[in-house]
Amino acid sequence: MKHPVLRSFLHRALPLALLQLTACQTTESDRDLFLQADADRDGRLSLAEVKAVGLPRLFARFDPDGDGTVSLSDVRAVQPDFDAQEFSARDLNRDGRVTFAEYRQVAEKQSVLEGLFAQIDTNRDGFIDRRESDAWTGSLERPPH
Repeated sequence: MKHPVLRSFLHRALPLALLQLTACQTTESDRDLFLQADADRDGRLSLAEVKAVGLPRLFARFDPDGDGTVSLSDVRAVQPDFDAQEFSARDLNRDGRVTFAEYRQVAEKQSVLEGLFAQIDTNRDGFIDRRESDAWTGSLERPPH
């Protein structure tokens, strides 16, 4: 992935926000994000299911007041080292705020979720099953060697 800040964010935030890290979740409704994302209840997540749940959850993480827009100061409150140029690249209409529509457009253009999805889908069947999800989140919990 070309953008080190984005890569860092994805490796920290996406698995936490999306793939079943129950220890990091604080509300009853967040107890099992894997089950929430599994819209067709087949026990595995398709890329479409990941996008449907993942992008809104990631955006919401940076929109603490829920007004549907994110400023650079909102982003830096969550990730202090976030690069202003990276923010500007997401602010497509240059109004100083990123809307969910802008965020989604940039994320899809950069294939943000596709790349991480491919890393987690170790058997390359086009789905993330519970075993793959657990293996991925377990690898995040282990300290690097």
